[in-house]
Amino acid sequence: LRRMPISLTAMSNLRSEGVEVELAGNPMPNWRLAVSVAKATAEESDIGLPWITLVKEQSSRWAQNANLPVWNNESQTVKDKFQPLVNALHLMQASDGTKVQSAREWRVRATTRYSFREGWFKNAFVGASYIWSSENVVGFKQVTVLNTYPALGIGGTVQVADIENPYLGNPLTATDAFAGYSRKLFKGKIGWRVQLNVRNLLDKHD
Repeated sequence: LRRMPISLTAMSNLRSEGVEVELAGNPMPNWRLAVSVAKATAEESDIGLPWITLVKEQSSRWAQNANLPVWNNESQTVKDKFQPLVNALHLMQASDGTKVQSAREWRVRATTRYSFREGWFKNAFVGASYIWSSENVVGFKQVTVLNTYPALGIGGTVQVADIENPYLGNPLTATDAFAGYSRKLFKGKIGWRVQLNVRNLLDKHD
């Protein structure tokens, strides 16, 4: 039996849409506030169709040679690859045409900036932003379903991820800060500014 490696990429179509609303104002001439709220969703379809087609075409041949070693790992047999392959294919099929749940759907950002217009700090500015992102999916509960690839010989049912019952992670929060200085040079012909940005200022880990 001639064994040759086959490399395939599980591609898909991804369609996303969203809306963002921003409110900004100046409570004082040198103090600015802005708040934005965004919602975005993404839908994935046609997940790994060439890969699924290949598995359906070759599964009977793989099953006939289930006890042969894998071409790049002599300690594993072809059969050892069946279970994770079937699990992945069932998850791809169940996820086809559904929302990408690992993405964070909501995002809120509030930014404040204060500019000094006189005194020792004239032309300097300081500010901060608070960012909140909603929770995302980090895993799924398991459910027993009929095996749609019985030719691979791992039983009539398989345990796969239940996309209707996800495990949710925590929302993300972050605080950014910035400070800078700006002024006009050459009689106002050129604007010049330097700015320091600190991301996730309150993070407990360096």
